[in-house]
Amino acid sequence: MPEFNFSKPVVNGWHWRTLALTVAAIAVLQVILNLVTRYSVATTAPLGVLFVGYLVIPKIKERRLGNALVGVTAIFVIDLILQVLLDTHGKNAVSQAVFVEENGMSLLLGAFVCFGYTRMTDWSDRKREEREARRRAQTSPAQAEVHPTRRHHSKKKRRK
Repeated sequence: MPEFNFSKPVVNGWHWRTLALTVAAIAVLQVILNLVTRYSVATTAPLGVLFVGYLVIPKIKERRLGNALVGVTAIFVIDLILQVLLDTHGKNAVSQAVFVEENGMSLLLGAFVCFGYTRMTDWSDRKREEREARRRAQTSPAQAEVHPTRRHHSKKKRRK
């Protein structure tokens, strides 16, 4: 069994370094937004969840959906922690229900968008490969090696 360590950026198809850097960057941006503009983390949580999918899926070629869902779950957990630490939520039942509903919807939104975006990316990659194969099949090797004929210009003759 191979040794399992996190020093490599990719372990068995899981891009831990890419996920960690993306999630950390988005979390730092959320904290900066909260401190500078006083936007609550609850309002930026759906955007953070969406950005993780949009940034991770095009970069990764294997296990796209799994990596994206891990990233979405990680930013969701970090958002929950940031909301508890930075935002002031009331202790009554109404604010707790709104807290659970907002966060649950952001997690569902992120999961559905990651699923759809992964399927669209896979489809477009497959279509791109099909077009390239057709293009390669249309241009035969004999056509590729034939050089265009050169035109030799002769000097213009003077008219008398």
